[in-house]
Amino acid sequence: MSQLLLLWPIWARTALLAPIMVLTIVYGIAPAIHKHFAWLILRHPRLLA
Repeated sequence: MSQLLLLWPIWARTALLAPIMVLTIVYGIAPAIHKHFAWLILRHPRLLA
């Protein structure tokens, strides 16, 4: 497949790969990070006395 993509112009490769990358991040990587690091991301703010 990489040999086929080498023949394509850069705009066509970008048009194919960008949506795949966005969907992977939104529905795969970001939820996995949130699942494993929610305790770090959603820490409760300290109460100031």
